[in-house]
Amino acid sequence: IGMLHFKRANHGDALAAFEEALNVKQMKQGTQTLDYARTLNNVANVHFSAGTLDRAMQLYQEALAIKKEQLGEAHDEVANTQNNVAHLFFTLGRSKECLEAYKEVLRMRRNKFGPDHLAVATTLSNIGDLHVKMDNPRAAVEAFRESLRIRKLQEDSNPADVSRALDS
Repeated sequence: IGMLHFKRANHGDALAAFEEALNVKQMKQGTQTLDYARTLNNVANVHFSAGTLDRAMQLYQEALAIKKEQLGEAHDEVANTQNNVAHLFFTLGRSKECLEAYKEVLRMRRNKFGPDHLAVATTLSNIGDLHVKMDNPRAAVEAFRESLRIRKLQEDSNPADVSRALDS
């Protein structure tokens, strides 16, 4: 129900549904389970979309800590939540923290998937976008070129993604 409301941008109803789910999970499972962390991440997504960014950051970081504890740092779900943190730093204009968060995502994805995976290319594109925002064109070009190289290696790469990498 929460996801349905979220997809329809009914933030209040989505939060109410997710908060109810969190309460049930807390009573039945406690607050340190993967299931609880996933719902925290959903609540953070709603706050991000609604513009309550400080609350979103708090929830992403709480979910990230639980996921690291439950799954270890090598799991892609941990990298995805770390990516949410990085994206929020990007939105907040906190470039230094954003870059560190994206570097952590890049490290995790390279370790998990290898250096030539599309998830690595996506993270490199995000880093390139950040460098553009930071007015660091050399670093941006380097990240975009590496992303493009990886995308060209992949047979199942989306032509629109290759095109975006070339545009960047």
